[in-house]
Order: sequence, then C-alpha cells, then structure tokens
Amino acid sequence: MDDTQMTADRNAAIWYARDGFDPGKMGMNGRRVAGESFLEGFLTHADVDAFMGMSSSQAGLRQFRELAAKKAGRRPIHLYMLDNLSPQPPVSTVFFPSPTIAKEAWRRFDAGQTAFSICGITHTTSTAAVLQQFFDLRMAPVEPWDAIICTSRAVQASVNWQIDQIDAYIERRFGYSPPPRPQLPIIPLGLNQSQITAPESAGVKLRKMLGIAPETRVAMTMSRLSVAEKFDPLPIYRALHLAQSEFDGDIALILCGYFSSETDEDIFRKGAARYMPDVALHVVDGKDDALKRAAFSASDLFLFGIDNIQETFGLAPIEAMAAGLPQIVSDWDGLKDTVTPDVGFRIPTILAEGLDRGRTDMRRYIQGIDGYHNYLSKTAARTVIDVRAFADRILLLAQDRDLARKMGRAAKDRVRRHFDWSVIIPQYQSLWETLSQMRRRAPAAVGDRYNGLVSPIAPPAVDVFHSYPSQIGLPLSTRVSASHCDAETTSQAIAELASLRNAPINGRAIQATQGIWRSCHDAGKPISIYDIGAQCGIRPAASEQLIAWLLKYDFLRIVP
Repeated sequence: MDDTQMTADRNAAIWYARDGFDPGKMGMNGRRVAGESFLEGFLTHADVDAFMGMSSSQAGLRQFRELAAKKAGRRPIHLYMLDNLSPQPPVSTVFFPSPTIAKEAWRRFDAGQTAFSICGITHTTSTAAVLQQFFDLRMAPVEPWDAIICTSRAVQASVNWQIDQIDAYIERRFGYSPPPRPQLPIIPLGLNQSQITAPESAGVKLRKMLGIAPETRVAMTMSRLSVAEKFDPLPIYRALHLAQSEFDGDIALILCGYFSSETDEDIFRKGAARYMPDVALHVVDGKDDALKRAAFSASDLFLFGIDNIQETFGLAPIEAMAAGLPQIVSDWDGLKDTVTPDVGFRIPTILAEGLDRGRTDMRRYIQGIDGYHNYLSKTAARTVIDVRAFADRILLLAQDRDLARKMGRAAKDRVRRHFDWSVIIPQYQSLWETLSQMRRRAPAAVGDRYNGLVSPIAPPAVDVFHSYPSQIGLPLSTRVSASHCDAETTSQAIAELASLRNAPINGRAIQATQGIWRSCHDAGKPISIYDIGAQCGIRPAASEQLIAWLLKYDFLRIVP
C-alpha cells in the first residue's frame, strides 16, 4: 500500500446534516453538542490531505464547506450529493453521526459492498426508533468492515446484548446463522480542552453576581434540566441537605443548563426549596458559553447524579474535569469509564428489576400506549443512587480542600491525556484505516454479492407497481403528434403549467420539453420517440420521460 492510499484510508467523508452538528440552529441537546464538538475537533486535528463532505441537500454542502474552510488552509474540500453516488466518489469511509447506519448500507447497495465503509456512533439508544434500527441493522447489507463506535463499555455491552437477542430470533425464525456483525469499537466522546477553562476572575465575578460568599463551597451540575430525560434532582438535593447539616460552613448549588419545560422548572425549583432549604440554589443559563465557563471557575466540585437510560456517555463531567473540578457522579453508563478514583467518586446505583424486569413498561412504550418520557420516568423511578454515600462524598470534598484540589488537577490531566480531540481523532482515523484494510481484503465475490438484485426496500416504482397501469413504458417506435397549433402560445403554456403544478423539473428540462414539442409541431406529421430524441439530441430514456409529461397534459397525443 502506498502512502497516498494509506492517507485516504485514514480519512472519511462527513455525512453532514445540520440536525446532527448544529445545536445553535436546531436546538440544544447532547447529540448535537457532541456532533458540533466532534466536527470542530476533526477539522482541527485530523491528519488528512483533504476534507470531504456528503449531504442530502445543497444547503448542507454549503454549510459543511463554510465550516471546513475555516480549518482547511490549502487543503481542498470535496463535496458529494448523497442522491448521486454514481460514479462512486473516491471515499474510503463515510462517517454518519448516528448508530442508525442501516439506511446508509442500503444507500451503498447498488455501488457494491466493498465500495466504501460506513462508520456510525452511538448517542441515545433507548428510543423505539433506535431499538428498531438495531433490528434493521441485522437485515441490512451491513458488513464487518462497517462500524458503530460505542462511546463507553456500558453502551457497547448494551448494544451487543440487543444484537444477541436479534440474532437468536433470526436463527430461530429462519434456521440459519446471522451474518457477521459490524465492528463495535469503544472510542469516547471528546472535547477541545482549551475552550473549557475560564480565568479565576470570571468565577469571582459570577459568585459576586449570584451573591455567593468567597468561603462558600459551591457544587455544580450541568445538564439539560429535564426530570424525564436526564435526572431526578431530588436525591441530589437530599444528599446536599445531609452534607450541609454536617458541614461547618455554607454549601451552594449551581444548576447550569436550561429547563426543558415549565413542569421541569417547577420540580427543580420547588424541590430545592423543599428538600434542601439550607442550600442556596442558583440557576445559570447553560446555553451561554461564557456563563458556563464562569460557572466552572466559580465552583469547587461537580455533581452528576444521572439515573436515566437515555444517557450513554455523559459529556458534562468531562467538561467539568477539563475545568479542574473533582467529580461526584452516579456509577452509571459511561461514567464508569471516565471518572476514575484519582479524579472523584462514583456513587453506587441499583436498577430494580420490578415485577417483570420492565417488560410491561417497554411494551406499553413500543405499542404507543405510553410516551417516551413516561417510559423513561418509569425506569428512572426504579433506579437508586445511594443518597447517604453521595452526601458523605460531598461533605468530604467540602471539608478537605486539599483533596478537592488534588482531584481537580488529576481530572484536568486525565482529560488532556484521554479525552481531548487531539487524542481522540487519531483513534477515529486508525479505526477507519482498519475498516478500509478489511474491506480491501474481502474476496471480489463478496463485493459483488448483490449484483443483479433490486434493493428490496427501495425498488423502482416501475417494477414494484408494474401491475397498476395498462402499459409499462413507451416503445421508441411510438408515434406522437402535437395537439396545439400555435408554437409561441404553447411554449408559454408549457412553462406556466410546470410552474403552476410545481413540477419536479428544472429550467433546462422545461426548455428541453418545449424543444420536444416544437420538433413534433414542426414535423407537421406524427413522429416516433426515437426520431424526436435524435433530432433534439436527448437520450431515449430522457426523451421518453419528457414526452410522457407532454402526453399527460395533452400537449402531445399518441397516434396509432
């Protein structure tokens, strides 16, 4: 393999849609925040000769170009529309910002199984749509040289378990062993550490603005403030109240985020007044980046009591670690990987099995009886975080400032060594190189496995609905004649009808359609579709489609 090929193998075309990368325009959520951060990290740290973007719209390609241009320097930016992958663009891997890569595998179907690799990534995996997509994944033409990056050991184990159940069903239902799985490597989410920290003066200023005394110990948590989708704050409030009752000083809590609803705000604020009346609560807008960084600077420790199955990684603690805050988190999902004993404490959790291991709750959700929030809330209600242990760790870090500072320094160093994009992006590139090497080693027969087959989920309408019309296709020998006499008036009528009907044809196609009609008119007698195409310089298939449109609106008529 030459150096050029190796460099290409370590690159990927970014499947760009604003929904996956732009929380500012599309709304703040963890998936978009992570996508935005990844894209900036990739454009900053990727060792590539060019940037490549794919999108389903010209607007998406323009947005990708604008972002890539800021980092490209002299490197070229190549753009590809997803509706036209023929000829196949020179792409080794397509990075899709979701675990739902089944649709992308079907998109590759006509190009051949070894045309390129597909790489997705897990975010939330608890929705009915994603659960269904993992089933679809096992039916789709996904190959071992494709991958879904798992951001934690916990989510990898969860995905593997579900695929185990799907494969057991497939084997029982069809009597054969399921195909090889895509790769499921573990690569954590990352961040740009230099963008997290704020000067100490910013924290001092925020404390003064919030009325927090310099000697007060400030705990902070950061999240979308949603009881159903993120965490129940009441156990944390009870832990803070217990710690405050035993601490010779004041403790305050900064909630950095935004409320998902008025109901959420009501629970967060009234819950604080009821369950930690002796701990001051301050809410800071998490959408304001400067305020968020100031909140990190103003705080002494970070709390993250997640009890929700929607969470798969937990990026907020990584941000807090980057800012040098010691951690007290629930022993849950990705936090088991990120928060080590040198940087903080993980508080034990229990997920109660309930009467039937949650089967009824899941069925009610999947069948549409309960909504998603209801399902999440029922599961979270069975999730226990040890409140007393949480309180003990808060009290310890409130009292032992030296330990808190030591853990904070270790946290900052851990992010630098393990979670900065400068460290994470090379892991992506190594994965893409491995996938490319696997793909090239595949026998030719594998790449051509589906040659001659029609995509079963995207068949041509003419084939799947062949039984609907009286006739399929217009033979080239079919003769037509113009049904109108005045050339100028008819040309104008064609354009007006196309505009009124909002016809899916562009300006050039309208001109071609007008040209076909004029050829028929000028012939003065019936003319075959073959001769029309020859006279107008239009391929037979294209001329047939345009002639059909003229026939549909009675600008032309078939002559027996």
